[in-house]
Amino acid sequence: MLTFAVLGDIFSAMQGFNDMGFSSKDEGQDVQYSTFLKIEEDDVDLSLIIPKNFEEHGKESLQMADGILYYLDPNQKGNFEKLQEVLNLLQEIRTDFPIIIVIRTMDPLLKGDISGILHWLWFHSSACVFIPPHSDTGLIKEYLVNLCQTVISGWANINIATSWIQQSLFYSQINKLVQQSDYFEAARLCERLVNNLKQSDSLDYLILAEQAANLYAESGEFLKAANLISEINPPYYKQFERKYIETVLEEANDLFSKNEYEKAAEKYETAGNWVKLELDDSSLMETCYKSAINAWIAQGELQNAFSLLDKFEHARMIAVLEEITEKIAQLADDLCENDQNEYAKSQLYLCFQRYQKAGLFESLQVLGRKVVKILKRILLKNLENNDVNTARLTYDELTNIWETYDIPSENIDDFLYRMAKLFIEKRDFLKAEGIIPKINSTPLQIELTNLRMETEKKIQELIRKGEIEDLTNKTKILDGYILFERERFQQRIDNLQKLTEGTLNEEDFSKIEKKIIQMAKWFTKYGQVSFSTNAWLVLLDFYLNNEQIFRILENVLNLPEKPRRTFLQSKFTQIQDYFSRIKFGEGNEKSERNIVQFIQLYRNHLLYEESSQLATLYLKKLIAYAEILAYKIDSKGINFLLGLLNKIELAAKSYLDEESIDLDSVYVKLVKYYISKQEYGEARKYAEKIQTHQLSHSYCAKIDEIVSELSRSKVEKVQQSQKAQMFSEMLSQLQILARDQQIASENLLRMRNGLKRRYYNEAIQFFREKQYYKAIEKYLETAEELAASKKFELAGINFAVITFLYLLVHNISALKHDLHRFEKNPRINFDIFKKTFAFQLIDYFLQMIENNNSEKIRETLKIFNVFALFPEERLILETLIGEDIDFSSLLTDHQKTLVKSENPIPSNYNLLIENIIPNVQLKNRRKMFDLKYWGDCQDHFARQDYEDASLSFLEQFFNMVNRNYPEYAIISLIMGFLTLLKVKSQEEVYREFEKFMFQYKTQYEELLSSDPVKLLDFVLLYWDNPNAERMLNDIFSAFQSKLPLFDWEISFLVRLSQHFQHDSEKFEEFSNLATISSDGTADEDNLLDQQAIVLMQDISELANDFSTIMQKRKKMIRTYYQDIFNLLEQKKYSEASIKYIKLSKRMARRNDYNTASLMILLSAFCLIQNKQPLTEIQAQLDKVMNSLGLVKKILEDYFGVKLAFFTLDVMRSSNENIQSYLISILQRLPLLPQEKSLLSFESSPE
Repeated sequence: MLTFAVLGDIFSAMQGFNDMGFSSKDEGQDVQYSTFLKIEEDDVDLSLIIPKNFEEHGKESLQMADGILYYLDPNQKGNFEKLQEVLNLLQEIRTDFPIIIVIRTMDPLLKGDISGILHWLWFHSSACVFIPPHSDTGLIKEYLVNLCQTVISGWANINIATSWIQQSLFYSQINKLVQQSDYFEAARLCERLVNNLKQSDSLDYLILAEQAANLYAESGEFLKAANLISEINPPYYKQFERKYIETVLEEANDLFSKNEYEKAAEKYETAGNWVKLELDDSSLMETCYKSAINAWIAQGELQNAFSLLDKFEHARMIAVLEEITEKIAQLADDLCENDQNEYAKSQLYLCFQRYQKAGLFESLQVLGRKVVKILKRILLKNLENNDVNTARLTYDELTNIWETYDIPSENIDDFLYRMAKLFIEKRDFLKAEGIIPKINSTPLQIELTNLRMETEKKIQELIRKGEIEDLTNKTKILDGYILFERERFQQRIDNLQKLTEGTLNEEDFSKIEKKIIQMAKWFTKYGQVSFSTNAWLVLLDFYLNNEQIFRILENVLNLPEKPRRTFLQSKFTQIQDYFSRIKFGEGNEKSERNIVQFIQLYRNHLLYEESSQLATLYLKKLIAYAEILAYKIDSKGINFLLGLLNKIELAAKSYLDEESIDLDSVYVKLVKYYISKQEYGEARKYAEKIQTHQLSHSYCAKIDEIVSELSRSKVEKVQQSQKAQMFSEMLSQLQILARDQQIASENLLRMRNGLKRRYYNEAIQFFREKQYYKAIEKYLETAEELAASKKFELAGINFAVITFLYLLVHNISALKHDLHRFEKNPRINFDIFKKTFAFQLIDYFLQMIENNNSEKIRETLKIFNVFALFPEERLILETLIGEDIDFSSLLTDHQKTLVKSENPIPSNYNLLIENIIPNVQLKNRRKMFDLKYWGDCQDHFARQDYEDASLSFLEQFFNMVNRNYPEYAIISLIMGFLTLLKVKSQEEVYREFEKFMFQYKTQYEELLSSDPVKLLDFVLLYWDNPNAERMLNDIFSAFQSKLPLFDWEISFLVRLSQHFQHDSEKFEEFSNLATISSDGTADEDNLLDQQAIVLMQDISELANDFSTIMQKRKKMIRTYYQDIFNLLEQKKYSEASIKYIKLSKRMARRNDYNTASLMILLSAFCLIQNKQPLTEIQAQLDKVMNSLGLVKKILEDYFGVKLAFFTLDVMRSSNENIQSYLISILQRLPLLPQEKSLLSFESSPE
């Protein structure tokens, strides 16, 4: 059973199906016809689906269809463009859709450029085209059989009757493309020609198939070449497949040589997978995988290298492991040279388990010796930093490696000597005594023993001289009563505990600390381990309660191992709470070192969960600091921020065991920064790191759009240059012809004078009375009479005068209608008339108007002087030449009129509004989730980052659907697309909305078919239609009164409605309605309040930048600003505004975006001073921003542009608090003295 979709002129299709006797059934959304066909020996049950409304349901039909039958009526305007849209849509669904296009019309004759349509279809689509006789509907069965054969065989269908024409055109085009070295396009056409010849039973296709394959190979598309000749020439097929692998390997080798190891590894792995599947070459496959492993090792990603080892057989995996041992060792050396000792250690630890399982104990010893080398480097660094406690931990780890992996121990007397000496200097003799016996050198042991004795002797001398002079005597006495005194020992510890309670000054803290340390050491000296442990615990609690965290690190190792582990576990919450209150950043490096030491301390005591939690907290702090830096990022701080990110990533790899970290907010700021610097490669690099898929995809798409726009703008410049040259050549030819016309004008004027009474007096009288349309009609009738009597030159002069008159009434587009009427007159040979000088000049004149080429328009008008005109007609021409006319607006106005007539306002929107029922409970419940789910949206609104706000809203759409809150999902969808209207055109927003609906219509059919979403569709479709003001007003009122919106969302809708609120009284009524809260009182405009606060913060942070801008501007007064100041002094604000705009574009080209945005702001101030309506000012600002192209996306984030739009919103508001904010902000701008007068403005008319 096969299903075909029937599109295009469905009425012709249905008439043909009915004539053929096909059975039909109305399924509501579409009409289905069914029939049986005999295809060779098979019976095919055929279903034909005709969607009634392709815009709404046609796309669903395409998803189910096996092929397309399209009826094209070329006589109807716009049908070919619709066909092109359908073909583009099919490319998105499937690239190999079988299509038959039937060119058929209800009229007896085919009109329009049929050859052009055929040429486009043959070269830009794989469709098969039929042009049947007008009255013959019996060919339908042939079309369907052809389409069925295509689906069954898989070969593209052809029309045998026209295939010879296609072949000739394809041969010619292929030769041109080869001459232009466009081998890919030539190969694509050659492949289609192969298909054509094969179905025509021509053996030439065998030769052409090899030529097409060679062309594909010439363009580097070896896979396409291989697929094309897989059945024709198997040896070539294998050769091209192997060439493809060689190409991939060359690219990988090139990347490897450029030190881009990650990308090289991915390429090597791709090549290995392809060889494994296609070539069955185990040797080459192994080579590819081994190269990928080497690349991952060079990148320092051993976990990825080990994952590839699983692709080998066990024996080969062991052999490869042995081969890469030296490379892993080299990696460790390289990391150590870059002072990444901890990361090198962690990478080697990854190897131990893998090598142990493989039984490679010799290689394991090699790697173990590397770990020993790294631990010695870490130990040396600890000693150089006088961090003796961490050094002791590192030493323990080193001895553990020696014992575990049976590695001969080394003589590290130098390290042990320095460690013991540091313990002695810190008077920690107990730990020193534990180190001294481990030193191999007897002289060094003696030296340290003497040093300890000398230090103890000095301490005894101090004791004798100082505060505990009689301690020795008392100790001797206490030795005799030790059993009796144990209870008193505990009492003393309790007393010490009491001393630590309460608030202490620095002097008291030092005294208590000293007493506890003395007590703990005294207990240790006399073997009272339990009392000593308790004393040390009191000391550590004392430090912890007084937030002396770094002192804990100095003394925690005095505890025995088991109590030490218990203390770390029990006090983890307090330690974590302390670090959670510490802010990391410049000047807090000590706190960073402390938390890192605690993380390592917990890991060394096998408390991995606590270590992980501290590491997570550490990374959160670093990320928060990175977010602060990213918010005010500049060229000076970018390197510091990148270094901080590198530290974060390194810490995550070392401590979090592959857990992902969320740096999206920082990456977003970096993306924006690099976009502003036009470094799009770096911008894309960080956009791809964003974890939120939709956000990452959006920024990647935005960067791609900017890059493609740059390429497109270059192409457009070339095209414009070519077009300008062509127009200049056309004008030169017309000027040459004008000389001949001037020679003939005397005879023509004599003829016109002879006909004046009969034809012209009445028309001249009409335009004397300013009845221009009657005059035009009279001239048109006369032109028809003259052309019918073969007086084409005189008829052309009539049309020249008609052109003047239409210019005079600003309706030049009506001239096209009159020419069309003239062409359809059966009495006139229009082909002869087209050759007249008058027609050629008028046609060129219309082209110049459509291209808005004002310079050429005026030059063309001057050529009209050569015609044989009456004095009254020449007076009109001279008036037009001297008048300043915006010719492009003439056609624009007419096009808007056409748009209005083509898009009538829907009449059912009121029913949709009535179906929406307000729900107070939903609104109250949503307020509970305000900051949790929509806080980011509100923050973006406050910063006027409307694109980011839209992304956040659309992200919440999916979140609310997953949480089963459909009403809140609909609100998020509506606000997401309405927000885009602030920064994008109606066409762009509606195109994105249609794309969204098409992508998710099936998945969320019920939600996307709801009444509020249908109303959103109306809003986006009719946004720029002035006739839709009432409908838009009603829908916005329904949204704010019936949907559970927040106050700041309602405030945004009020500001957004200014686009269509042309009546100020209506807007005031709507605004008042929108700001009434549920208890009947008027709320403050929360959104403007928030935006004002954010702008105040931005202005404060830009103080230094403003100072720099002011200095620059003072230096450039004579060069750039003096003319503007003269205009301001003369109160010519409109001209000053234009000067500021030109200056902003110049500054933008120099990448001075701060100054460029300030110029746009001053331009707006000039228009306000000129008392222009605020709606007109906003429209002009939008027009200026849109004219900037790519720079628009950058300038939108700068303070000047944001402040310009904010100022217009404030001037519409009556909120005095916000107005005071605005005054405060404006006073801090870097304005020159001559510009201060622009700040003294009042509200402009709306």
